[in-house]
Amino acid sequence: MYHKHWNGKEITKDAKTPPAAGTKSGDPVRVEVKVGTKGVARSLSCSPVQSAIDTLLNTGTRVVEEEGGAPKVTWRFNADVMTMLKNMFHAGKTYRFELHSLGTLSTSGGGTFAAALSASPGSTSFAEWSALLGLFDECRLRGSKLVTSSLGFTPPVGLSSIIVAFDQQNISTAPTTPLQVMRIAGSRPIHCWLGDKGSGTSTFTVGSYGKKGSLTTRLWAEVSTPAVQSPMTGMVGAWDIITVNAGTASAAIINYFVTVDVELRSRA
Repeated sequence: MYHKHWNGKEITKDAKTPPAAGTKSGDPVRVEVKVGTKGVARSLSCSPVQSAIDTLLNTGTRVVEEEGGAPKVTWRFNADVMTMLKNMFHAGKTYRFELHSLGTLSTSGGGTFAAALSASPGSTSFAEWSALLGLFDECRLRGSKLVTSSLGFTPPVGLSSIIVAFDQQNISTAPTTPLQVMRIAGSRPIHCWLGDKGSGTSTFTVGSYGKKGSLTTRLWAEVSTPAVQSPMTGMVGAWDIITVNAGTASAAIINYFVTVDVELRSRA
């Protein structure tokens, strides 16, 4: 998860400490992070959406829950500050914002992988989305960009390709065969060389980042349910990515960076 604005000081707590009285081992461990209020008074020097998000994060409480060894971050925002900021955005007027997510794809024990890198905040963790939920009522996807960096891929002989395409009707279901992805309009390969002979960066775009008309116009969706497949509503869509043939087993193969252009509005 990518987050480009962080101005507070964090109060840390060892998640392995014994459970407090009245709790059971295995209950979520809650770690609260208090952030100062200086953000309320700061001038609006950047976009109004980013300024509102920064203010919420600077005046909110960051909560980390650990359950089963996997941390989950949520935010609690000041209700008065949220109301003040929400009133900044005129009903019916649209606003644009970029969301970002990054990660690494690794092969299985069989030397392959398949994934759907979703544009929907319901399936992908975007750092600013919890703040946007309180500021706006509706959303829809305008475009997306995927940047990949190959870390090296060793098939039995020669070269191996990884196939990528933006599936407009997918939300989070990984593809099952390379042919399934190849049949999507605009599909392209990522070539990964043997061993350490080379690696490269590839960029894929759709909608506002790519060719005009490459993304079907979506209906508006409630921010609480940001993606619906039929009819195409909100932020439905995912980058389908799959290996063509088996290579190095249990190895990190691709670093990826996903950018999502989202359109937002409030109702009267």
